[in-house]
Amino acid sequence: RKLKGVGVDIVSMETPTHNTHTSMTLTLKTTGKTDALSFALQYTGKDGMVDSPVTKKVQGDTVTFLAPVTYTKRGIIQFSSVLKDGETVISDSKWQDELPEILTSKLRRKHFYPGMNELEAWLNAVPDFPEAGPLTVRWTLDGGTPSMQAMDGMTATVKLPIGKLALGRHLLGWELLQNGKSLVRFEEDFFIHPEATMRFREDGTLLNNGKPFFPFGMYHVSWSTPPEHRLEMVRNIAQYGYNLVHVGIKKEEKETDTYGQFLDECQKNGIYVITEFGYKAEDVIRKYKDHPAVLGWNPGDEPANRGISNKEMFRRYDTFKQLDPNHIAYTVICIPAQYKNYASGTDVLAPDPYPVPNNPIDHVYRAYKSAWQEAMKYDTALWGVPQCFGGYSSWKRPPNGDEYRGMLYLALIAGVKGFVNYTYHDSGFSLPKDAELWEACKKVPTEMAPLIPFILNGQRTVLQENAKGIYAAIWRLDGRKAVVIVNASSEKALPFILKGDFTNTQLDFGTVQELKTTSESLSGTLHPLGQAVLY
Repeated sequence: RKLKGVGVDIVSMETPTHNTHTSMTLTLKTTGKTDALSFALQYTGKDGMVDSPVTKKVQGDTVTFLAPVTYTKRGIIQFSSVLKDGETVISDSKWQDELPEILTSKLRRKHFYPGMNELEAWLNAVPDFPEAGPLTVRWTLDGGTPSMQAMDGMTATVKLPIGKLALGRHLLGWELLQNGKSLVRFEEDFFIHPEATMRFREDGTLLNNGKPFFPFGMYHVSWSTPPEHRLEMVRNIAQYGYNLVHVGIKKEEKETDTYGQFLDECQKNGIYVITEFGYKAEDVIRKYKDHPAVLGWNPGDEPANRGISNKEMFRRYDTFKQLDPNHIAYTVICIPAQYKNYASGTDVLAPDPYPVPNNPIDHVYRAYKSAWQEAMKYDTALWGVPQCFGGYSSWKRPPNGDEYRGMLYLALIAGVKGFVNYTYHDSGFSLPKDAELWEACKKVPTEMAPLIPFILNGQRTVLQENAKGIYAAIWRLDGRKAVVIVNASSEKALPFILKGDFTNTQLDFGTVQELKTTSESLSGTLHPLGQAVLY
């Protein structure tokens, strides 16, 4: 708007990035004097800010500025540009790019358990002179005999068998060579742990002492409540089939064993605990890591929304796993665009899409599907944090019973293998005070119980996704089938037809009008926000 105010329009603009082009090109069209326009670009160099030698080309009423960039340092590069009309600044901006180290590696997993027999590393090279010759990566394992592999351009994938390595810490040494000349070397470690109390299979199923386990829990935001309030919640939800709580440990509990007593009570009620921290996490983990009620630890809630980088979350994850390899790290991400950045620095990726009342409930399916695609790249598990609150901020009301159930079943169709409802209690909401939602929450664990073995051990196939509002999936396990169907529309009853052999398939949960099961198809109609489970 400011540019148009002085008769200038941007025709095109390319900003410099290390991996596409090393210059800035700005083309303008002006109704004023072209000779009055000037452009300056500065960027971070080895010894401070550097002025780009800008060239200017005029063709009629069009002006093009070309500002070359020569990168002389690694890391964050700051850019600053100024566009002037005579002596008047009409536009200025600042931004940054990150020039990686000459060679970087990313391990698919860093912490391994029995049955995980292969380490996969993704390598990326950014040499100063890529045109100078082909690249080769050389590596050693624990200082042993070097191995070599040609880079595929600037990238390489290295897979190492690790099934016969001893328990403990191991070192990978990496070296990048160009025409036989070493450009850079560095080391990184990984860990092989003994069988854990809580850990994941590579399909995202949680193993509790070696047995598949479906976590079904509730949050309790504990910061402003007495310890007795947490205990009341545990006793309340345990009677309805829940097996997990997510709670906070407060600073004032540091010198007492109030939290230990809470864990004792959870154990008595068959409830496991994920803890987030009101004081130094490492001290809490050391003190309570051997308690049988512990399921895992939360390194930081919604980090992308709080300015905590993915690198910092990976550092916390790595620290937690070295302190306590027997339990899991659990990370909630609230920004779908950030799923890819945080999926590798955790054992569990747990999105928290809260659609009610501003979005249709199948908003959660899209979020969980996107998260599942990112999580599977790293063998990271996917859990859901369903909306179980309302009445404050932009969430003017809580979900009703059908909306709540619909969100859960949509999450299962998308690949979720655990739930932690938000929330039983926080400063603006108390679940037992909402009669309809609380009634649905009390019933769902029992309603879903026959389905859980299929979710944990079955083979999932999505049959329909958003077929005019219908979502459906089938799980196959030991010759049996489980089918889940959801109508995501809050306004219309919707028909469905699923192709396949559904002979002897029977409705277990929900209401389906005109239900037909044949050797060729399964069909019927679901009421608005209806769900059906068949076996």
